[in-house]
Amino acid sequence: MAKMCLTVFDYGYNPDSLNIYVELFGKSPFGIQTMWNAVDDWVKRSSSFRSLVELYGHFTEPHPIFNIIEAETHSEHPLCKFAIYFMSFENCSVYLKKEQLLDMWMGSFGARSFADLAKQLRNYRYDIRCRETNIAIPDDVFMVAYPFTLPLDKQMNFSIKGN
Repeated sequence: MAKMCLTVFDYGYNPDSLNIYVELFGKSPFGIQTMWNAVDDWVKRSSSFRSLVELYGHFTEPHPIFNIIEAETHSEHPLCKFAIYFMSFENCSVYLKKEQLLDMWMGSFGARSFADLAKQLRNYRYDIRCRETNIAIPDDVFMVAYPFTLPLDKQMNFSIKGN
């Protein structure tokens, strides 16, 4: 279904890095989440970090000590295409117009509204930030906070309000 390779840098002054390869076979759209949970598990077991989120940094001040050097999918499921798009760090933690998300993905997911699409993506554990989750965010924009799904043991604090 999908595979990816990440390079994790030594967070000290050592220029060494480590590659992590993850490959998933199957047809479930939750496979992307499974891949990221495997990476999160590796991070917790192999480093002093408590989660992949710490390895990336807070979405308002990302300072990732890893790069996604390869990501591909062998599935036409829209979540796989969504995942690949947002694995590019430049597409995360920035405000994008809601119309962009709707134009790119609403028909693929069968959503009837932005709120419906955002709920579906949050069910796959993507951290979608928008007015429906935080009234401080302008009404016409959203952001995907991280290039990965939130780990299973990380609480998702905000729910989507609206239709």
